[in-house]
Amino acid sequence: EGRDGCAEGADQGAREGCMTRQRVIRPSGLVGFVDCARRWAASHMADELTEAGYALRERPELHIGAAVGSGVHAAAAWTLETKRDTGGLGSENEAEDRAIDEFEQRAAEEGLHFDETTANVGAAKQQIARMVRSYRIHIAPVVEPRLVETRLEADIGGGWRLSGQGDVLAGDPKADVRDIKTGNRKRANGAQYGAYTLIFQAHGFNATGVIEDFIPRVRLRDEQPAPTSTQIDVQVAQAEAVAAMQDIQRSVAEFERRLAAGEPMPETALRANPASQLCSARFCRAWGTRFCRAHLST
Repeated sequence: EGRDGCAEGADQGAREGCMTRQRVIRPSGLVGFVDCARRWAASHMADELTEAGYALRERPELHIGAAVGSGVHAAAAWTLETKRDTGGLGSENEAEDRAIDEFEQRAAEEGLHFDETTANVGAAKQQIARMVRSYRIHIAPVVEPRLVETRLEADIGGGWRLSGQGDVLAGDPKADVRDIKTGNRKRANGAQYGAYTLIFQAHGFNATGVIEDFIPRVRLRDEQPAPTSTQIDVQVAQAEAVAAMQDIQRSVAEFERRLAAGEPMPETALRANPASQLCSARFCRAWGTRFCRAHLST
């Protein structure tokens, strides 16, 4: 089908046809959807929205926190794969080199937006190195890496698939699994972890626990804190994941129905949250476009 099949002026059949497609929900996207469904759509449904006649903002530069996190994840994945294959953690220098390589690749591809915690590339690389060392000292020795960065999928009905691969999801899918998070503050990611365990169940595993290993990103003038490990309640996390996925399916279906019927402002089927800390042009491709003007009423 053409990319403009849903553009303004297209007939109803074309609008219905272009919106009928296989859709994917990523566990990592559930927390963002709960925060703001319209920002989620601008990221996860960008092509469909363009076809529907919405003009989104250009993709913003990568936030430095995400770039630093990608580097740490790359080092941790290599460390755990090495431990799984050899029993040892491998070279610290190699782990840090892989982290920096991943960081530089993401920076080159997407650009960087700095913040007060990480003001420049030099600071980012120093933070990455000490965060990697912290992970290898405190976390890697106690992880049993039977599963490392394995992508699994599950059909959840209605033309939707749940597809997940933790940045570093490691451990035993029949017992505890672990995931790394980095940042300048800890966030609630239960729905994401619930979705991971639901995928495991669809493949015959029964993860009885999820542990989040959080590695803080702090200013260089401050000492690097040790990681904190938090046990996630699997039943609660799964309930939150199911609720979020059902909300996604309902909201997208209603958006498609309104769009096909030519109703005014079909985007309101995907609820906006102008109170979100990420409601700005810096973080949202929908902000200030025809797809989302909710912030103008605040």
